[in-house]
Amino acid sequence: MKRQTSNFYEKHATYFITTTITKFTPIFYEEELANILLKNLKFYLNDFKANLHAFVIMPNHIHLLLTIGTKGNISQLMGRFKEFSAKQIIEWCRKNNKIKLLKTFSQSAKKYKPLHKHQVWQERFDDLLIYSEKIFNIKFDYIHNNPIQEQWQLVESPEDYKFSSARFYFDNTDVGVPIKILE
Repeated sequence: MKRQTSNFYEKHATYFITTTITKFTPIFYEEELANILLKNLKFYLNDFKANLHAFVIMPNHIHLLLTIGTKGNISQLMGRFKEFSAKQIIEWCRKNNKIKLLKTFSQSAKKYKPLHKHQVWQERFDDLLIYSEKIFNIKFDYIHNNPIQEQWQLVESPEDYKFSSARFYFDNTDVGVPIKILE
């Protein structure tokens, strides 16, 4: 099923966001790379005055449920988040001699962004404007249950997955980024 995308971004609106690593490459098994995302997410949430309600970092993609703040729009926030995290991921790959990953990112750039050396993220991100409490709850549950889905089976319980906001909601554990409970 194709996700719906918005052409118009509303201020103070809540969105369900999905963005994926190029070629669906599962890089976030590396804890250091997942931590790079958390640091970038924390920075850009603050910079854009946005509120994060739920998130999960899966091996090859991320899901976010967030409300955009007073600065910019969701497209700008995601663009900057992806651009800067990509630079840090490339730098990490170089420092850790991850030749295969660098080659994957280089091949992707040649195909999709010929003026660039590397492409870490797919160009687009999918967004869904949350227009009701029912849709919010469906996406909230989807995010937290993603790691236990049959295709992933990363943990037995959502709250056991380290790179998810489920732990925050289960026992108020610090998950590396501020979580705002939607009231």
